[in-house]
Amino acid sequence: MSYIVRDQELVLQHWPGKGAWTYHLIIPNSRDIPGTWGHIKVSGTIDDYTVESRNLAPRKNQDKMLSVNAAIRQHLGKQAGDTVRVTLYREPNPVLVREAAVLACLDDAGVLTSFNARNAKDRRALLHEVFSQPDATRQEKKILALIAMLGLQSTTG
Repeated sequence: MSYIVRDQELVLQHWPGKGAWTYHLIIPNSRDIPGTWGHIKVSGTIDDYTVESRNLAPRKNQDKMLSVNAAIRQHLGKQAGDTVRVTLYREPNPVLVREAAVLACLDDAGVLTSFNARNAKDRRALLHEVFSQPDATRQEKKILALIAMLGLQSTTG
């Protein structure tokens, strides 16, 4: 389990006019966690309240935030400015693209033979480059770059 915060006191923040994000927690040291909206899921506790599979909201060049809705605040009896004790861990990201799908793309592009001609270590490394991307858009870009690289290699020998 990869903890983001463990048994840490945080202040419940209030920003009027932010919709669902009016009440939230700023999660310290989360700025560099990769991922876009919907791809950073956390679970844990806020005081004695269990949170499961909640989204952390990215903020440009800042720590991420976790919304604290009315049901949670009512359960805790807390309001803006109050301190809560927080433990959160990151849930593993689902694999956005499966290996079979990548291989099918390589086959469709006519570069699967070039990919398969590489040794197993190189093939694993190339696939890892695709799977390590935090979202489908970046995975797609890596697949296209892989196809271009393999296509170039197959034409240059």
